[in-house]
Amino acid sequence: MDAGVETALQSLFEIVPINPPEFPVHLTIGMPRAPGETSGLWLPDAARPESGRLVAGRGLAADEARVSCAGEAAELVSCAAWGDEPLVRASFASLGKAAVHPASLLLASDEQYELRESWNLRHGGYDWLPERFDEHAEVEWVEAFSPDGSDRAYVTAAQAYIGYSEAGAAGTYAFADSNGCAAGRTLEDAAVSAFLELVERDATALWWYGRHRRPAVPLDGVAGAPAIVAWLGGRGRTCHLLDLTPDFGIAVRAAISAGEHGGTVAIGVAAHFDPHRAATAAMTEMMQTLYSLDLRRAMPAEAGDPFQFWLDTVSYEAMPHLVPAGPMASGADGAGPMPATLEQCVRLCRDRGLRLLMIDMTRAGLGVPVVRVIVPGLRPLSARFAAGRLFDVPVQLGWCGRPRTIAELNDVPFV
Repeated sequence: MDAGVETALQSLFEIVPINPPEFPVHLTIGMPRAPGETSGLWLPDAARPESGRLVAGRGLAADEARVSCAGEAAELVSCAAWGDEPLVRASFASLGKAAVHPASLLLASDEQYELRESWNLRHGGYDWLPERFDEHAEVEWVEAFSPDGSDRAYVTAAQAYIGYSEAGAAGTYAFADSNGCAAGRTLEDAAVSAFLELVERDATALWWYGRHRRPAVPLDGVAGAPAIVAWLGGRGRTCHLLDLTPDFGIAVRAAISAGEHGGTVAIGVAAHFDPHRAATAAMTEMMQTLYSLDLRRAMPAEAGDPFQFWLDTVSYEAMPHLVPAGPMASGADGAGPMPATLEQCVRLCRDRGLRLLMIDMTRAGLGVPVVRVIVPGLRPLSARFAAGRLFDVPVQLGWCGRPRTIAELNDVPFV
């Protein structure tokens, strides 16, 4: 990502800095400009704050936070449903092997579908479960392809375009979020970043829902860590990094901070081929989350609010997997650095029996390369308990001696 993305977004968003006194991380939000302030390309409904979606950025420097926010804005604008997408209408049954089944991305279990109504009554405000997909109903699809063009498939428009369908609406069998979407200087840069986000979310799900205790990794050499740790310590908060590196061998770090008695937990997670960059990104995301939690604590409690739910539910006492276990892990991962290329991402998937597909989401009127990467089988952040990696990979990695049962899983959604 570079400053060119910020320039491309200037006509659509005003990037506003948020600078709490002495805060060790720079934060920004992107505010859409009013219709009279811009011309040409304008925002679809799904990219407006009224939809509940607000873009934000973070970084150790002000410039980094602005570019981060611009990148998120480019992702949202490009991946939102505009209504002019090239779609194909067909049933899954008629497309056959050419279609990616929505269940392979959603990954809900049969039991979860059976208990769907009671689940949505409790958690629908932040982890709503859609209806079962009807394989014989005609729906709209968009074509996805492998990076080398040798493999093509169809993905439902509902899972590709943000706002095409929304959580809570009748008849919704799936809806899209930003997971696996990224902007970049080139399509390959964007695709690599998008894949890393999928790896991050998958690793987080394995750890969070499996309640797996993981070792800490040292903060030595992590950019920004001394200032962040000092700021947190001055407010009576703890801070540590957990190693969540999954079977891909790509470093995944979870930065975790808690207040007095292990409550008001803030978490940031990031994946990167460079472990130190993963750690810094996790630390800055944790601070961004903490800022949001502090804002929420200052407001009256509201039913169904995800932040209030988190504050009421998550603590070190209730969830021991938030606390490091065993000897401290090395700050390095694997046998050596891997090439940060799209070819490497494809190879890592193929070696694990996974299929990497991508959709070019770039909007001509914006001109910023944006990609959605799709890897069926990788776990989402939502609490979805179908068979697969959630149960198998932790055993392969030695995180546990046997697969967890569904009854042993953490049923608190990661929000």
